[in-house]
Amino acid sequence: MKCACGQPSAYEKCCGPFLEGAALPETAEQLMRSRYTAFTKADLEYIKKTLAPESRKGFDAAGTKKWAEEATWKGLEVLRTEAGKAGDEEGEVEFTATYAFDGQGIEHHEVAQFRKDKTGQWLFVDGESHTHREGEGHHHHEPQEPVVRAEPKIGRNDPCSCGSGKKFKKCCG
Repeated sequence: MKCACGQPSAYEKCCGPFLEGAALPETAEQLMRSRYTAFTKADLEYIKKTLAPESRKGFDAAGTKKWAEEATWKGLEVLRTEAGKAGDEEGEVEFTATYAFDGQGIEHHEVAQFRKDKTGQWLFVDGESHTHREGEGHHHHEPQEPVVRAEPKIGRNDPCSCGSGKKFKKCCG
């Protein structure tokens, strides 16, 4: 059976050895893929074990387990990987995880930060993420153009634009 992380290998040859403790991920992307697979299996022990120590504070294992068990996992797409190779100490992986929850398809888009600990194990540090309905795309996340005034701003002590001769603050302001 194909691994849940989206790689063509079987679970036993892909993420299985990581979740079972027989091997350590060699790259940040392998860790991210194995963490996704752990979510699909609601393996919160692996999820917690692969968190950086400072990221474990406030980790709600019970709530996360309940959510992971109730979600229907649909797939993972790796969008970009920076560094995070075998010789690197830090890495970044951008991905989209798709799942259904309460009957609604959801896309979780994240840029995740990883680093190696002193023993050489990759750990999840933090991530910038957002979710939206499946298929909605990321067009709504594009930055909006700033508002540019057509006319110069009238200051409080400038003459009023109505022509009264009074200061703006004493007239129309």
